[in-house]
Amino acid sequence: MPTEALSCPTCSANDSSRPDAHGIHTCVYCGVRYRLTGGTPRPLVAPGGAKPKPGAAVVGALAVVGVGLVVAGALTFVGSKPTTSSAPIALASDATTREVSAAPPPTTSTPQAGVTPANPVASVDAPVSVAVVPEPPAAAHFELTHRRPSSGSTFYAAGWVTNDSPYPIDKPKIVAVMKDASGAEVGTAFGFADDVLDAGAKDAAEVLVMNPPPFATISFEIAPRKATYIPTRVVGLKLEPGPVGPGSFGSGFSVNGKVVHGGTVPARFVHVRALAFDAAGTLLGIDDTYADVEVLQPGATARFDMTMFDLGATPARWEFTVTGASAT
Repeated sequence: MPTEALSCPTCSANDSSRPDAHGIHTCVYCGVRYRLTGGTPRPLVAPGGAKPKPGAAVVGALAVVGVGLVVAGALTFVGSKPTTSSAPIALASDATTREVSAAPPPTTSTPQAGVTPANPVASVDAPVSVAVVPEPPAAAHFELTHRRPSSGSTFYAAGWVTNDSPYPIDKPKIVAVMKDASGAEVGTAFGFADDVLDAGAKDAAEVLVMNPPPFATISFEIAPRKATYIPTRVVGLKLEPGPVGPGSFGSGFSVNGKVVHGGTVPARFVHVRALAFDAAGTLLGIDDTYADVEVLQPGATARFDMTMFDLGATPARWEFTVTGASAT
């Protein structure tokens, strides 16, 4: 015959269970056993046992046969509405009952050598300290080689200026310091090197000391500075000087000649210098002039004339140099 759904006296669910041979129903939802008494479901209570509370029961338990089973996150019903419970449920059976515990937290293991972890963690390199080496200050020195006379007590202090810096310096200032016999400073004069000096390079230079007071010693100080602008030097300039002869006024020396431009870049400020040396190779003095044209074009020539005053000694040889800045 058709089965009529009954209302479970415990969980109030519509129970469709069939009675057994003794007329006892077992709720298909909460598992409570009950019997119809006068048409009304009455739960069965074991002697001395507590009556189940209406409307609350544990549902969805799993029957365990032979082996104890632990279920976490079982469902509980209030009335006919299911809710989720996170409390662990111990299910009893003929076997041993086990207690449910939360899953253990993940552990961090040290990777073994030669084994790549499944999820490698990006490593961050520790910062590395790098010592900053400060740039050394500009340095240079001047070596006096000869005092060539001029008019009266005026003279030229000729010598070599050397760049002791690891970088080019820009026309360093040379200061002549004169002192009396007691070491007291009595006067100064100054001049400049002719051009930008490369690291470790040296060049001839002179300081004009005009009408100095009487002095016992003379020393030189250099005020070098790092070059901030290095002009482009034109290549291909060649000198053709004539013979060095006596000066126009019966003293000193004079020379003329021309500059030939064999390069490809126009040259501006074509500068000619003459250096005089004695037989021992000591620098006696220098003089300079510029070519007659402002810009010397490639393939062209330009003349120059130079008059040098008394050197205080007879030169054994002369050296001539020429430089020019790019006009482009």
